[in-house]
Amino acid sequence: MFDPTSLRVALGVVVMLAVLHSLGKVRRIWPNSAPVWWGAGLIVTVVSLMLDGLGNGSPVQWLTVPLGNAAGVVAVLCVYNAGASLLDRRPMWVAQGAIVVGALGTAALGEPGRDPWAGALYLLVVLAGVYTAIGVTMASALLYARAHMPEVSRTGRQALGAFAVGALALAVMYLIRTAAFVLHGPESTAFATDQGAGLTALIQTAAVALTTLAIGAAAEERLRADLERRATTDELTAVLARGEVLARIERARDGTPDCTDAIVLCDVDRFKEINDGWGHAAGDRALVAFADAWRSVLGPQDVIGRLGGDEFVVMLHDVDEAGAVARVREASCRLASEDCASGRPAPSVSHGIAMLAGDTVPTVAIGRADMALYEAKAAGGGAIHVAHRSEPAREQ
Repeated sequence: MFDPTSLRVALGVVVMLAVLHSLGKVRRIWPNSAPVWWGAGLIVTVVSLMLDGLGNGSPVQWLTVPLGNAAGVVAVLCVYNAGASLLDRRPMWVAQGAIVVGALGTAALGEPGRDPWAGALYLLVVLAGVYTAIGVTMASALLYARAHMPEVSRTGRQALGAFAVGALALAVMYLIRTAAFVLHGPESTAFATDQGAGLTALIQTAAVALTTLAIGAAAEERLRADLERRATTDELTAVLARGEVLARIERARDGTPDCTDAIVLCDVDRFKEINDGWGHAAGDRALVAFADAWRSVLGPQDVIGRLGGDEFVVMLHDVDEAGAVARVREASCRLASEDCASGRPAPSVSHGIAMLAGDTVPTVAIGRADMALYEAKAAGGGAIHVAHRSEPAREQ
């Protein structure tokens, strides 16, 4: 049905091109590890095929069969790790090491010097199982992204889908070959011809090409998302960066002009004293604790960002003045319960509030909140001042 030799040559060419493609991706998007794992898997696959070819009927078959089986297992585990890295999962070193040792052990116990198929059943089961796990994992990730992660682009979803299809195609192939091996034996027509080298090489060629493109596209998408996150997120506190938070406030007001929102400017009191007296690491911990305290009281449409230094801005959506003051006090209570600097009590924070309603321009409200914050700081800190109110609401 298929010419095995021609298809194996085609597979070799595709694998070589895939390795070059992966190396190019590694140079462009390092340190994303998916192309690294995929390229390593392709190289180890070539090594496995070479060991199979060198050892077949030769005096060193007793050595090449176990090593070839182990290399085949290592190759599929590299593919698994490539997929796992796209989902921010780490390799399971102990379990994977045990699987590789199992490949060596089953081949060695099967008298590989006489039987070139020693340990083959174990290898087929591992290949079928791991490719099934990869396909199911990628398909599940795709479904989850479609339902819950609208930020994942169409390219990213297509890459996950292609990866899943390639892995499941290989899983089905190895499941069929495993069944043929068990039911008819390795020398049977069902295993050697109907499901033999030609068909295997054809499916592997298509799967390698598809998966190479999928992993490259997915890794590029991850890089794009990471660069976007770095550009829009404050690295220390993980809240929005200055430009992004101001843009989000503008967009939020454009989308809900009839709601009354509150702009809250926050400034850590005597922050320089924390840095000078306890060190900059303590100051960083104080800022992180402050951001965490506020995040814990935000609603789904609220926004928080760092303007710079120890100054933050919060937009509370659809809230009146009393509600805004109550939310500030709640965040302050959360912060007060944390020791931010190695036993030092959490610092006090001054807050300035300005209400944002109707056609009020957000930048104007931010300016009014800044004036209120200045009044809170002038009063000694640790206070809440609302714009155009003469009496401050002291934090409890």
